[in-house]
Amino acid sequence: MTHSPSDVLRKLLIDLGVGADPPATPWPIYVGGEPPSPDNAVTIYDTAGADGGRAMFAGTLLGWVGVQVRVRSSDHPTGWTKADAIQTTLAESVYDERVTVGASTYLVHCLSKIGDVLAIGKESPTSKRSLFTFNALMSVKQL
Repeated sequence: MTHSPSDVLRKLLIDLGVGADPPATPWPIYVGGEPPSPDNAVTIYDTAGADGGRAMFAGTLLGWVGVQVRVRSSDHPTGWTKADAIQTTLAESVYDERVTVGASTYLVHCLSKIGDVLAIGKESPTSKRSLFTFNALMSVKQL
């Protein structure tokens, strides 16, 4: 793949309307790190995938890439609601979605093994911002 799985998922979430391309708000979506503001933001990270073996005749490796969705919010209820909405969207609305990142097009078959939304506490001991996260496996191929 030309782009990382998190870049593909970021663009997919923007296309599905659950976030925005920074600096637009509300809910800008970043990859690999987030700026100090705004309070309400989504960040996508690449994580470990899962091996699916290989195709017998072609030798092509099969598998799923791992992604993590992290939601930062101004307060606990807002963040929980947003993380739950993203999780539900990924579970119910993604089926053979075409996603264009730069000059490359990808086919996201689905997301599976979508984990529970976890409240992981405050951004720092003195912060009022709450953090939430969940992991998933994504079946994607570059077209």
